[in-house]
Amino acid sequence: MHDLKSFLPQVSKPTRYINQEINAIHKDTAKADTKVALVFPDVYEIGMSNLGLHILYNILNARDDVVAERSYAPWVDMEDILRLNNSPLCSLESSTPLLEFDIVGISLPYEMCYTNVLNILDLAHIPLRAAERDAHFPLIIGGGASVYNPEPLAEFFDFFLLGDGEEAILEIVDVYSQWKAGGGDKQSLLESLARISGGYVPSLFEPSYNRSGEIALIAPLLPDYTHVKRRVLTDFDKTPYPTKPVIPYMGILHDRINIEIARGCTRGCRFCQAGITYRPAREKSPQLIERLLAESLANSGYDEVSFSSLSVGDYSCWPQLLELMKKHAPEHISFSLPSLRPGTLSAEMIDQVSQGRKTGFTIAPEAGTERLRRVINKGITHEDIMETATAVFKAGWSKLKLYFMIGLPTEKQEDLEGIVATVEEINKIARKTGAPRPKQLNVGISFFVPKPHTPFQWWPQDSLADMRAKQLFLKKRLTRRNFQLKWQQPEVSYLEGLLARGDRKLGALLFRAWQKGAKFDAWSEHFDSSHWEAALADCAIAPDFYLTRSRGLQEKLPWEHLHTGVTKEFLLGEYERALKGEVTPDCRQQKCVNCGVCDAEVKMMRKNDTVSTKGATACQLPADTPASRFRMRAKFAKRGDLKFISHLDLCRTMIRAIRRAGLPINYSQGFHPHPKVSFSAALPVGTQSSAEYLDMELGESLQAFEVTQRLNKVLPTQLQIETVMPIPLSFRSLSQISDTFGYRIGIPCYADGEDGESADTLLHASQGAQEAHIQNFLAQSSIILERADKQVDIRPAIIKLELVQAEAKQLELELILKSQIRPQEVIRKLYRLSSSRLAQLQIERIGIWNTIENKWHTPLEVSS
Repeated sequence: MHDLKSFLPQVSKPTRYINQEINAIHKDTAKADTKVALVFPDVYEIGMSNLGLHILYNILNARDDVVAERSYAPWVDMEDILRLNNSPLCSLESSTPLLEFDIVGISLPYEMCYTNVLNILDLAHIPLRAAERDAHFPLIIGGGASVYNPEPLAEFFDFFLLGDGEEAILEIVDVYSQWKAGGGDKQSLLESLARISGGYVPSLFEPSYNRSGEIALIAPLLPDYTHVKRRVLTDFDKTPYPTKPVIPYMGILHDRINIEIARGCTRGCRFCQAGITYRPAREKSPQLIERLLAESLANSGYDEVSFSSLSVGDYSCWPQLLELMKKHAPEHISFSLPSLRPGTLSAEMIDQVSQGRKTGFTIAPEAGTERLRRVINKGITHEDIMETATAVFKAGWSKLKLYFMIGLPTEKQEDLEGIVATVEEINKIARKTGAPRPKQLNVGISFFVPKPHTPFQWWPQDSLADMRAKQLFLKKRLTRRNFQLKWQQPEVSYLEGLLARGDRKLGALLFRAWQKGAKFDAWSEHFDSSHWEAALADCAIAPDFYLTRSRGLQEKLPWEHLHTGVTKEFLLGEYERALKGEVTPDCRQQKCVNCGVCDAEVKMMRKNDTVSTKGATACQLPADTPASRFRMRAKFAKRGDLKFISHLDLCRTMIRAIRRAGLPINYSQGFHPHPKVSFSAALPVGTQSSAEYLDMELGESLQAFEVTQRLNKVLPTQLQIETVMPIPLSFRSLSQISDTFGYRIGIPCYADGEDGESADTLLHASQGAQEAHIQNFLAQSSIILERADKQVDIRPAIIKLELVQAEAKQLELELILKSQIRPQEVIRKLYRLSSSRLAQLQIERIGIWNTIENKWHTPLEVSS
């Protein structure tokens, strides 16, 4: 077995694999009764943005008898290394192979990650098919948005959980722990898991097919286990919530605090699976939100917060949230509100959102005409869309994101024309607002996929030819320079529909496509439709059987035995109303629509008393008034695995630490204030340092030892403050004086078969020969380095290069170098080393060099 960390110098983004994040939980796996691996089947920066994984991670680790650790899909470069070395995929926290866990829980957020699931199991050396895994292998369970038709994955999983997992995950652990203590066989474990509310064991159901290929029967194999009903969390205020979120070192997809203010939506958009599978609507109280926010800010150092739900604007207590935002305004906290729906936004809410960073505002008309919006029950009018766009541009946004869907049921050519007309009208509004800079319209076009458990589950999906034709039409019509069109490949949407609406026969297709190389299918640079075309041919599967034919209203569907709580009768009624263009009202505002979810006793809509936002005032950012100014300079070390974080990630990490430490940092003035913190020149990734510097401006005077103590208390051990000193405001900035650095470089001296005979001879030469070689190297008037885009003469940047010691196993050099050249580049030219040998260099930055006085700087001398 190989330590994953030994491979870090060889991969493109080593920060994905280094662990050591702030607030990560490390427990002794040997002392735990049950070990759970929580796996996200995509790369780290995608998986770390998944709130559900954070929630389960904290719930499980709160139990003394349980340890939960994380794992993510390795990127292709790391996968190649794992396979080359026959090393198993491990957890992030303790590098324990997934094979050694009791339970491997895999999140299933979208269909296009299914091949990654197979790839992860294979990398973990776990047999792919459940039938091949006896009681000695981990229990493979799945949950998430895609489990409402997991049939294409049925042969690979032991168990799925339908619905909310906060309570169920502990029941799963308890059942497993009791079974493990009793020593039963795997079948007894599966039958016990089937008794958990929301628990689906696919091997306990057996589908059969008629001659046309349709489902004839889904036969239960266990008495009283005829169907599975979704698990619903009834009291949204009583569930644990992660107020100490794991803070990544690298930038992730949603790099902010995420407070889920409500779960479920009653708007009833007929294309929306989440609108069905998350019912009923349940809200957190504003008092709980206030507490969660305060704790999360203190424990994270984040300065951005997202209030999330399927429809944020429907939250009942917006005035309280506006007051909460006002309370945190002096802390320079920015709030983002995703899923804002036209028609639910008051002027006060738009004014509030405008106080933060204006990265972009999103409106989702979905369809281009009123007629088609009635068909899909979108519930917003043309006037709602235009009024919202007008308010957004007047509030100062220069970028507006618009989302549309094509291929919707009953769509006509005039509906496509309506998309063009809607975008053009919004563009006219943008021009009339007299913005200081041009308005950009980002137009996202997705293809409609009829998802299970929605009123449109019987409707056919567009053919590939129709998708391409509609896409081409819009591309030709939306051509203005300030329009940016974003598309999903038609082939990806076609495959998404196939997997979303498929049955168990597609398990063979998944396996064959994975064998042919399919993985990271959600990534445009990795999706290759030829893998799937070949797999379809090998498995003799006709995709149009699943996609482009209408399903009979009485046809038994592959997911018929999996119940969301919404009745089939309601879905059929909504299907018929859609074809008539009839709107179904929101049961929040009007009477119950009898969807079947609520039982009027336990499972019911739970919302706060509605409070109008009228008269509420938005928070204002702190006035640009002069503050007290005290400047501090800190020297810190960056060692161990943290040498792999980039300069941008380092800056982000230190600024969050300053916030967690509660230091009174000053902010710049202007429209987008930022903390007054600056850093010395960027350190090459993979390089350690004992001489990193930062300057910070504080709003009150603090003793240097107090600043040091407060920062080191919230920083990881591999990133520690060594010295803090007050400096005058007039001192030169770090960027003005830190352009030349000293490095100590260790070079392993063993032949790796790649460097060639000349390099190995040099590395093993005597000390005198080494010194002579270095002198000859420096005697050159120019040393040309070939970069991808140009040639660079690196000789003027080399201030000093000398041999410190030469031993049998390692050379040690001291190099003083201008910051625009990487030390690896100098050593590569000096010894003509291979890429693999360069990755093994032991480099440490040891100081800032004063080229005028020819001596090392100290923190105070740097600006004197």
